[in-house]
Amino acid sequence: MDEAERIFLEKHFREYYKEHKVRGVPALDQREFGIGDFGRKIVRRHLSFPGLRELNSFLRENVPPFISYSAAYYERPAARPMSAKGFTGADLIYEFDADDIETKCKEEHDSWKCKNPECGAEGKGVVKACPKCGSPVEVSQWFCSECLEAAKKQTLKLLEVLSSELGFKDGINVNFSGKAGFHVHIRSKKAIALSRNARDELIDYLALNGFELEGIGFGKQESSMLTCPVLGQAKGIERRFMERLASFIENWSAEKLAVHGNIKRARSRFILKNKETILKKMREGILFPIPAEKPETSRKFWHL
Repeated sequence: MDEAERIFLEKHFREYYKEHKVRGVPALDQREFGIGDFGRKIVRRHLSFPGLRELNSFLRENVPPFISYSAAYYERPAARPMSAKGFTGADLIYEFDADDIETKCKEEHDSWKCKNPECGAEGKGVVKACPKCGSPVEVSQWFCSECLEAAKKQTLKLLEVLSSELGFKDGINVNFSGKAGFHVHIRSKKAIALSRNARDELIDYLALNGFELEGIGFGKQESSMLTCPVLGQAKGIERRFMERLASFIENWSAEKLAVHGNIKRARSRFILKNKETILKKMREGILFPIPAEKPETSRKFWHL
C-alpha cells in the first residue's frame, strides 16, 4: 500500500469514527482490546476501556483500521504479563468459514498455482499440494452464494444442537465474520464458566468423536450385525450419528471409506455397490454386516 492509499483510507476511517459510535460490547470493562494497522491486524494490545465513551474517544483519536476484543474476561485486562490479568471466564465461540467447507462450486471459481517455478502447473479447484510435483500451491479463492449458504447451514445445525441437546438457549449471538462465514458467541453464565477441559469435551461431542456405539443406541448381536437407532426417526445425538453414517455411504468414494473405516478396498466397494440395501436396513434399525469381517471389526467400521 502506497502513501496516497494510506492517507485516503485513514481519511475515511476518521470520518466514519467521527459519525458513528461503537456500541454493544458486552462487559466492555473486562475485555482486553487490540488494534491493527493496514498491514497487520494486531500491532498493539493490552488495551482496556472503562466505558463506551473512552473507547469511542480512542477510536476517533487513533483511527485504527482494525480493532478487536478478547473472548476472555479479566479483572485487570490491561495488566501484563497475561498471568497478571486475573482471568475470570470466557465466551464460548464457534466459527464456520466457507473456505473450510467442501462445496462443488469451488471447482468452478477457485484456482491454484504451483509455487515451484520449475513446475508452474495450475488448475481449477482446491488442492493441498501440486498434483504434478508435490510442491506447495498458491490458492486463489472466491466466495459465492453457494459457499455462504453451506456455512449458514452448518451454523444453523450447530445452533440446533446447542439448544436441543446441550441446553444453551440464552446469551447466544450470531455474527457474520466479515469474510465468508459466521461466528457463534455464547455468553450465558454456564458457558462463560466452562473449563478448558469441558470445552474440549464439547468439541468431541459436536464432532461425534470418542463415543462407544452402545452408549448412543447401538446393540450387540451374535453375528456381525448390529441394531442401531432408526435412520429418519432417531432424535438428538443418535439422529446426528445416523445421518453422518448415511452421508458417508452416500457421498464417499471406495478409497475414502477404506481408509477411514480401516477395511480393504474390496469391502468398501462392496458397501457402495450395496448402499441402497444398507441404507434401507438402517431405516429399519439394522446395520448391514461387512462381509468376511469379525464382529469387532464390523463394529469399528460403523464407528467411522
